[in-house]
Amino acid sequence: MLAPEQIERYVENNGMVCLYCGSDDLSGSEINYGNAELTQEVACFGCGRQWIEIYKLVSVKEVSNEVS
Repeated sequence: MLAPEQIERYVENNGMVCLYCGSDDLSGSEINYGNAELTQEVACFGCGRQWIEIYKLVSVKEVSNEVS
């Protein structure tokens, strides 16, 4: 089971290194939508472990509609 510290460190590193071994040799599957969240399966080629990333909407930013 993942410790809260592992998850926190992974999020702080923007998901760029393995939760378990620290390798940056990761591969993500297609992103899926369901239950108001996006998920993506991730695999580490360094240690062979897999997990699921969960993405949620946290904010929005206005886009300027001005024509140049």
